[in-house]
Amino acid sequence: GHYIFGDYDSGRLWTIAPAENRARMAATRLPGIIVRDLSAFGRDEEGNVYALGLDGNIFKIVDQAAESPIVMISAVVKRQDEKIQLEWTTGLEYNASRFIIEVRGENGEFQEVGVVPSKGDSDQPTEYSFSDLVEEPGMYFYRLKSVDQDGSNTYSMILEIRIGAEEDLFISPNPASDLLRVGVPAIDQRAQVQIVDVRGRVLLSREIQAGEQNFDLNIAQFPAGVHIVQYKSNYLGFTKRVVVNR
Repeated sequence: GHYIFGDYDSGRLWTIAPAENRARMAATRLPGIIVRDLSAFGRDEEGNVYALGLDGNIFKIVDQAAESPIVMISAVVKRQDEKIQLEWTTGLEYNASRFIIEVRGENGEFQEVGVVPSKGDSDQPTEYSFSDLVEEPGMYFYRLKSVDQDGSNTYSMILEIRIGAEEDLFISPNPASDLLRVGVPAIDQRAQVQIVDVRGRVLLSREIQAGEQNFDLNIAQFPAGVHIVQYKSNYLGFTKRVVVNR
């Protein structure tokens, strides 16, 4: 068998097993898996092994030869200007070919709307994105179809977004100077709101509890100028600009 261990600082994981010389042990890094703030390992009833981070993320440790050619780290759909933006990150790609983006409305079947070539072979995080133009209001459901070189495929989780609804991310007043009132969608999971400057530096970060919709953010110490309010959950993402006056 193999033992699994990890490095808390880097988040990288390794397996360790007897080498050809049974008097020694050989360590092999598990590609594509980086667990920030690694806290524990666990195993389910079927024998699958998982790594747990202090941030609540759970990673399944897989044999790349037996599992999907692509290990998905994250995927999110959000509104960006007049388009819908899909963003996803892979941690491992082995003999992978492409991603097929599929979408359906509230009724109907999934249909292909685009294709993004994969990197092919990689054990490092790789970021991808795809923009889709949707004109009709309503709920839309997206999924990614990961296709191997031999034609086999797997599907991602389904990501949903509402278009044409009333404000999904509400901020007031705008411009603001001291307190910023924020309203977000009511969802049954935790989410996060951040305010960043135009250089991408995080000025404020706040975790939102499940069901929480309205709260105030203290921006009294923020420099004057244009800043970006970002809302992100596992399935939704919105951004708005706020002007801070001094």
